[in-house]
Amino acid sequence: PYELKLRHVFTVATYSRTTTPDVQVEIEYDGVIGYGEASMPPYLQKELGTMESVLAFLKKVQDIIGQFSDPFQLEDILAYVDKLSPGDAAAKAAVDIALHDLVGKLLRAPWYKIWGLDKEKAPSTTFTIGIDTPDVVREKTKECAEQFNILKVKLGRENDKEMIETIRSVTELPIAVDANQGWTDKHYAIDMIQWLKEKGIVMIEQPMPKTQLDDIAWVTQQSPLPIFADESLQRLSDVAGLKGAFHGINIKLMKCTGMREGWKMVTLARALGMKVMVGCMTETSCACSAAAQFSPAVDFADLDGNLLIANDRFKGMEVYAAALLFLVTACTPKPESKPYTWEDDLHQRLLTDFSRTEDEVKEYIRKYIPDVSDEQMCQWEASKALECMTLNGEKRYFRNAAPNLFRVDSVCYQIKAAKDGVSFSGSEKVNMENLPEIIASVKKSGNPI
Repeated sequence: PYELKLRHVFTVATYSRTTTPDVQVEIEYDGVIGYGEASMPPYLQKELGTMESVLAFLKKVQDIIGQFSDPFQLEDILAYVDKLSPGDAAAKAAVDIALHDLVGKLLRAPWYKIWGLDKEKAPSTTFTIGIDTPDVVREKTKECAEQFNILKVKLGRENDKEMIETIRSVTELPIAVDANQGWTDKHYAIDMIQWLKEKGIVMIEQPMPKTQLDDIAWVTQQSPLPIFADESLQRLSDVAGLKGAFHGINIKLMKCTGMREGWKMVTLARALGMKVMVGCMTETSCACSAAAQFSPAVDFADLDGNLLIANDRFKGMEVYAAALLFLVTACTPKPESKPYTWEDDLHQRLLTDFSRTEDEVKEYIRKYIPDVSDEQMCQWEASKALECMTLNGEKRYFRNAAPNLFRVDSVCYQIKAAKDGVSFSGSEKVNMENLPEIIASVKKSGNPI
């Protein structure tokens, strides 16, 4: 048993929480250990189970798993485990993830390679912003806007438009919306979706209650944005019945019993012409890394569960500044922590601040200088007009290096001003308004400037 502690209070349409119950599993074979995890958000106890039911189910598995001598017999083992009870999805997922981790380690290959996938095709993960006050939402957005390529917003309350407008006051990043069944009238739902499209939203999850499938189908037919099933979907047997009612499905390992069935759901959805998304609960890197293995085969990924907790004890999937998923071979517990020094803190702060790649910086510069050359880049770097440094053997640029170049380099400033006109940031306006008066006052006092 393990309690996941959230970094922030997490609020969606129907509830709020600060922790999530979790159970972590180990399966050992020939000295090699596979790790698994069951996460049970309280609002999903009926579907996923409770701490007590998960532990009871895992005791059943412990009693019978010894009859299987070969961990590579995944189909036989997991089919047998699935038949032990009609529910207990999260507990089954924990066993499934541990077995897949074990087999991947024995084969010395990650599952995305075993499945024949190209990790470079993995989509950027969304980062979720829960329902909160405008001030808190604004601060959360500022924290993550420079680190991710796409955000996810929980809606389904009376302040939906305020939430979107608040985020849009900070960033123009694409946004995925999860209504969490919060809209109950189909006409209201389609009106909201039309408005959201104008605000740069790119997809909608579960706009209405799962009991209103006919209304959802009507919304899907009218919608200018793709509609994905979340609460309406549990397992493989649900997929075919959702064709026509949704454009796509959101697969979560905790609901579908793990990687074995999740991969089958991807295959079936594609065969039916549906879009696919992979999501997660609040989880450690153990379960998120498992879900990430088939992310190269999906359209959207929402795998930020490990980023939302403060006590992740595993090292696995990582999210880089460009928000691309890095799929590792296997999940491992984090090593015992050493004393945290100021050098560690400085290094981490530099990694956070110098988060841009050369391609990202060039992409911005080409808006104003389409034929920018490597020689020009080197000149700007040598003059310190373009801020960069080498970290972990890789050249990284300051997160605002490209915009800053057009402020500090006089030639670049003129080029941008000719295209966009002259504009000033808030601090620049304050300085222009107040510095002359301050300088005059200092001079009048006779003090040196």
